[in-house]
Amino acid sequence: MAEIGLEPSIGAAVVELAIDVGNRIAGMDEGERELWRREQQALFIKCARSEEHASELLDYAKAVLERGDPGYRELLAKCGALDDAMILLNLGLHGERLAARNAGQ
Repeated sequence: MAEIGLEPSIGAAVVELAIDVGNRIAGMDEGERELWRREQQALFIKCARSEEHASELLDYAKAVLERGDPGYRELLAKCGALDDAMILLNLGLHGERLAARNAGQ
């Protein structure tokens, strides 16, 4: 998480949440996982306050993840962490802050 510029406390929280997500969905069948993904998408849009801002945040999250090790991105995707609304929100907001900081320079 340090590679992508997350502050240590936020990075640690994201890692812990990713572990929790992986453990939680490991016990789900495919139908339960799909329902969980849809719930997370709805929650993400609700937290973003609009579908447009949610789309922007997803783009920011992808850009932030591109800064890090590809193996780590693959691990997050494999365990389901990249479907979790709070993880995506943290990554997207971090990317949004970075973009705003770079625009101001």
